[in-house]
Amino acid sequence: MTSFTERVLKVVRRIPRGKTLSYTEVARRAGSPRAYRAVGNILNRYDSAKFKVPCHRVIRSDLSAPRPGQYFVYAIHCGNDAIYIGQTTDLQKRWRQHCNGTASNFTRRYGAKKIIHYERFDSREKVVQREKWLKTGFGRKWLKREWRAGRTRQAGGTIGGYRWGRKRKENILVSEGVVLSYLSHDREIR
Repeated sequence: MTSFTERVLKVVRRIPRGKTLSYTEVARRAGSPRAYRAVGNILNRYDSAKFKVPCHRVIRSDLSAPRPGQYFVYAIHCGNDAIYIGQTTDLQKRWRQHCNGTASNFTRRYGAKKIIHYERFDSREKVVQREKWLKTGFGRKWLKREWRAGRTRQAGGTIGGYRWGRKRKENILVSEGVVLSYLSHDREIR
């Protein structure tokens, strides 16, 4: 076993029951932030029963990689059931900042649960215009309606592949108390 494999397995073993991490986050915590595909390959090789590795707790992040000339507007569901709307050039980095409480006072105070919607633009002007519209009353109503209907571009929590089947992975996570957002849109918004 290589030292990177050992570090990955150590990180995954520490994921508490009822919580999940993305492949990218596991790679980052193991010391190689760009090795998220290697994390998937490692977890595919190790049987969870034999090695006591809860590989079902690792899910896809579904966030776009940063590219020059790309801008994103995004909406985050917060701990107080409010929706935070912002814009950035690096969605992955900004999401980590929100999770760590270093991006905004609002998400530091109430917590960031998940990205419920994001859109990609090719100019700063377009992304600023869209952000302003989403922050209006009409924009927020549209966003909530589309999110409830499951039509928003969501990120940060789809199951991804699993050696014994996606449905089994969903069942295991639900039995551990993980709320799978794509299964329960209307239960999350009041």
